[in-house]
Amino acid sequence: MDLCSRETLSGSQLTRFCELTKDKDVDVNCFAKCVGGTPLLLLCRNNQSDSLYFCLRTLLDREDVNLSQLTKKMGHNALTLLCRHYPNTDLLDCVRLFLKRGVDHTIKDLDKRNAMMLLCEFYSQRNLIDIARLMIYYNIDLFHSAEQSVAILQKRTFLQESNILKQITDDARAKKGRVNNAVIIQTY
Repeated sequence: MDLCSRETLSGSQLTRFCELTKDKDVDVNCFAKCVGGTPLLLLCRNNQSDSLYFCLRTLLDREDVNLSQLTKKMGHNALTLLCRHYPNTDLLDCVRLFLKRGVDHTIKDLDKRNAMMLLCEFYSQRNLIDIARLMIYYNIDLFHSAEQSVAILQKRTFLQESNILKQITDDARAKKGRVNNAVIIQTY
């Protein structure tokens, strides 16, 4: 738990983390009340360095990692914590890891914000649009939160990003429910 609570890990700490993660006798889903989470939740909330991607990749290699565990305080899962707290450029790769593993992207925190909304509220614009495209690629229905996400970006004066997000969600909405881009099966 101590390694997961740190903001950054040294080379020797990364090595130790990998050793512990690969040990099948180590419970990677234990919930520590004193620190408020499992190793996965702690990593996503606390680690602010480039070592996070490596740690997540190592941890998510285990089939027994519980991706549905929520924090007690705000009701976040690992993906929403990541979108809320992680400022680094490899966020796209970290989000991709979670989406490939099938993390529940519909989880909303107690303030009714999903991962996309948290991303728009707290993340810089570096690769925000790429992450939105990735979520759409993985068939994540952003349409219900797209208007709120666009409003959040406009409030933060990320006008270009809000326009792009609106455009890509509108484009994805237009394509959803169509067969061969000709026959509409479902309308909104």
